[in-house]
Amino acid sequence: MQSGIQEIHASIAEAATAMRGYLLTGRTDFLDPFNRAEERLPVVIDEVGRRLRDEEQKNRLERIRTLVAAKVDRLELLKRADILRAGGREDIAAQLIEGKQVLDVLREEIDAMSRREADLLHSRTEAAEQVRTLSRSLMIAAGFLGFAGALIAVFLFSASIVRRVHALKAQAHRLSRAMSSG
Repeated sequence: MQSGIQEIHASIAEAATAMRGYLLTGRTDFLDPFNRAEERLPVVIDEVGRRLRDEEQKNRLERIRTLVAAKVDRLELLKRADILRAGGREDIAAQLIEGKQVLDVLREEIDAMSRREADLLHSRTEAAEQVRTLSRSLMIAAGFLGFAGALIAVFLFSASIVRRVHALKAQAHRLSRAMSSG
């Protein structure tokens, strides 16, 4: 989950960096990372969405999905050659500033999602550790009970044998007295 969240963040950052490179140079080869991110982001967001179980995280992912779409749309606007030719530096700067505002909100949502996922992972890890501790305790208790049961069984079995041996010895003495008196 954490890697998917980080991939969303990295893809957005890479797309924005690619766009700035394109705007500074006018070279379309700078747009390759943007194009890859544009294709990959919906796939990653869907993958993360399928794995989410927490409602708060699902809601946050939907906000992230909306922000990503808005950011990609803004970057797509900047990609158009007519902005570079006609708009001038002020128009590009205004677009970049608006895009940065969207990116800042997006980063906050991604950070919040990442923190929440870390908290969920921590609580699940604690719960698993509690189950392991309980299981270990039950196994130790069962071992002691089994050992105690085995000792009791050995004692009862030994006591029974000792009683029989004593009874046999007593009968042998009676038989011996009966034979010597008779």
